[in-house]
Amino acid sequence: MGLNKAIGSKIRTVRQQKRLTTIKLAEMVGVSQAQISRLEMGKQGFRTSTLTRIAQALELPPSYFLDRDVSDDTDLAMANDKFKAFVESAASAFMRNERPTLQVPVRT
Repeated sequence: MGLNKAIGSKIRTVRQQKRLTTIKLAEMVGVSQAQISRLEMGKQGFRTSTLTRIAQALELPPSYFLDRDVSDDTDLAMANDKFKAFVESAASAFMRNERPTLQVPVRT
């Protein structure tokens, strides 16, 4: 499963557990219901700011949505950890209304 689909699936699961409709979550996040649907289906990529607002609305840290099962792939696990740190830094800067100067981690 791709990263966008994995994140979208977790968002859908949490949203349903909290008994929120896509319309209500969209209102809380400030996006359209169609965008929430596309994100949940993995048909659209995530901006850090959007993922941060979704996480806030669902009362979870953004990193919750980035955790993946990576049992035997240590390279993927390391890249995932770096990506989670990147998202947390960007989310923190966003919450402080700062313009982050961040480098996207790439696997070498």
